[in-house]
Amino acid sequence: MSVAQLRRPDQASHLIIRTKGELYAVYEGNRFLRILSRVTTYLAKKHNGRLAKQCTRLLHRVNRVGGAWDLAWSAPSSAVRQALEQLFRTHYGVHIKASVQTTQLVCQPKPASPASTVITVLYQFRVAFDALISLKLRIDHPLDTVRCATRQLRQHQSVLRQGVLYDGTQSRTPVGYYRIQNEGVTPQGILDNPGLPGLLRQAARAGGWQSRDLAVLELLLCSGARVAEVCGMTWASLASADGHIDLRLHTKGQGLVPRKPVVLSSEAKRALLTYLQRERPTYDEHHGGFTSWLGRRQWTPERYLEYLRAQQIDPATVPVFLTHRKTAHNPDAFQKAAWSRLRRPSARGTACGQLLISPHHIRHWVINADLDRIWAAHGQEEFRSVEALRAYVQDMGWRSWRSLQHYDHRGAVTFLMQAWTRALEGKAAPAVTMNGLLDQLQADGTLPRP
Repeated sequence: MSVAQLRRPDQASHLIIRTKGELYAVYEGNRFLRILSRVTTYLAKKHNGRLAKQCTRLLHRVNRVGGAWDLAWSAPSSAVRQALEQLFRTHYGVHIKASVQTTQLVCQPKPASPASTVITVLYQFRVAFDALISLKLRIDHPLDTVRCATRQLRQHQSVLRQGVLYDGTQSRTPVGYYRIQNEGVTPQGILDNPGLPGLLRQAARAGGWQSRDLAVLELLLCSGARVAEVCGMTWASLASADGHIDLRLHTKGQGLVPRKPVVLSSEAKRALLTYLQRERPTYDEHHGGFTSWLGRRQWTPERYLEYLRAQQIDPATVPVFLTHRKTAHNPDAFQKAAWSRLRRPSARGTACGQLLISPHHIRHWVINADLDRIWAAHGQEEFRSVEALRAYVQDMGWRSWRSLQHYDHRGAVTFLMQAWTRALEGKAAPAVTMNGLLDQLQADGTLPRP
């Protein structure tokens, strides 16, 4: 049975989509829409039925806005883009401004739809026009100049649910975030974004964060650790001598002993000491006894640890970060007390703007910055690169370098480790020698030159 032989519904004049097995039939009232039926069937086979129906309805809507039943697949790109701009302006309350690198969604004073919905609709339009090109119904893509790239989005459901950008893999790797400033929405990438730490610090100060949350933020920025690893720190993670703080964190799969070493930046050290000296004593149940024991001596982390051991208190049972209820800090409390302030619409008028970003973005940013430094320092020799990467994997608490694949956004380091492993296992081509492996990968253009 063909699509055209499916039963036509006798309803009012609106878009109706019927299915018969893998075939889709699209009607506007009683009129059968052959092209849209082909597009829907194609998208359902390539993606899924839900996305296919949404893309089809968008194509039908842009046809109606443009005043022609076949506008989406027969009109020039300029006419299609004009209809798209009118559609976004009237139905979603935004203006589209496409530049060379990014697409800005400039909202009206009262936008009809949130930014995540607009990004989702852009993605669905790209999928729909890709289908028209694949079916040879169009030879050009009217959204080629719109650089809110589809590769940064996993699925439209993820965008609506999370409010962040994702790539096209199953790993749900966050590759960007949204910055909303003066009613303009701009996607920002994680890679090649050296201003992210400064932007987060500025937003945290504008949000009135406590010293505790500022210290957590600085530790995230210098360690690349998970939020739970930083919020769950205990005094067993700290060691101090001669003004130097040695910090180690728990990581998944490493047991109860903190093993992951962290090199504190000057900002992290300053923020941590400020919290420990000024804010934490208010909520510390041991502060009274420690003050009596300390006497006139100066407070230091080393002396606080000495007091805990003198009182036979296990440092692993004493949290570093405390809530106002004198309980251990946790990721949920950090999200509600501090991080949610970055996402408030009232922050749009500030210098930093509203940030639709998750704390886990910081981990990806730090790891990629570390990989770039390793590549810049040892990229000339593959053996030293591999040794440096193995040491980094061990410091991060991973059992294998394969855990790095989820965080390597550029992919160069992952490819090098895969090629190295295959060569060691004898699976590489005989012409590839270990001394020339990196040179050959760079000459082929697979890896960038350092």
